[in-house]
Amino acid sequence: MNHYQFEYSEVTKEIVEATSHFEEGKWVDNHFHLDNREGKVDIWLYDLFDHQVHIMIGDFLMEKDLILEEKPINKELLTFRFVTDSEITQEDYVFGKHHQEGAVLYNSSHPSKIHLKANNPFKGVTIRIDKRFIQHVEDEKWNAFEKHINQNDYWLFFEKITPEMDFCIKELFQIQQQELGQQGLSFSVSFKLVALFLVEFYKHRILNQKITLSKELINTIYQIKNQLSEQLVQPPSIEELSVQYGMNVQKIRKSFQLVFGASPHQYVMKERVFRARNLVLNTNLPMSEIADELGFSHSSHLTRLYIKEYDISPLKERMLNK
Repeated sequence: MNHYQFEYSEVTKEIVEATSHFEEGKWVDNHFHLDNREGKVDIWLYDLFDHQVHIMIGDFLMEKDLILEEKPINKELLTFRFVTDSEITQEDYVFGKHHQEGAVLYNSSHPSKIHLKANNPFKGVTIRIDKRFIQHVEDEKWNAFEKHINQNDYWLFFEKITPEMDFCIKELFQIQQQELGQQGLSFSVSFKLVALFLVEFYKHRILNQKITLSKELINTIYQIKNQLSEQLVQPPSIEELSVQYGMNVQKIRKSFQLVFGASPHQYVMKERVFRARNLVLNTNLPMSEIADELGFSHSSHLTRLYIKEYDISPLKERMLNK
């Protein structure tokens, strides 16, 4: 396993120095390229607006597991990470492909480890942006948002990758192949990506709730999420979870909502629909069988939730994807 440290105190400089650990890799302007026995890596970096915005677009396929260790950076910088068509482990939290969660916003002033598995293609976008920069365009909800991001303790918030986010991520990779306008277009699309994340963030959370996150609390909430995912057909009630984890019902509900943008019950239903979609698109199972397998009382219930989540019926989407 390879293990490199990426220190972002001077973001661009440190990333460039970190890539020197790769043999035969080469930087041309803002683009790093490697293609040898270690694996294949492409990284594009942008450092904009007097270091208020940093964009890293990465495409990795490694022969060995790779751990990227992020050291604490300027607490004024917020980190948004978006993963599509691939999976990533950040600390003990897995997200990306095969998971509802594909995007995360987290506290840059705490260290973080990223684990990329060998022979597992990874495509992702990391955007570090000064919170004062966001304040200028998010003024309406800024005060409520700021209460959460100004906490000194560890915090992170997950969101799913919406179709609009997915389109932006793909567009960012396409822009890197252009000869002209890379920097301006990359910033424009990256900022749209951040805005789309914040739209989902605001939509799914009540920001005036008095909840203080900590690493210990997040770990517990993540364990609850994993348990709900594993026992999806017959999930434990929130009262049972309260007894099991020694936490009152309201704290579980509010903390879960803050981290994942859904109550435990909503999460279970969304996870069922998420898995149903995978079966719809990758098998020929009838809807009644999919509904039964995932714990729905009737296929019509599944269809109704499917349309609400994806704005298309399951059978129509299956037909369009054949």
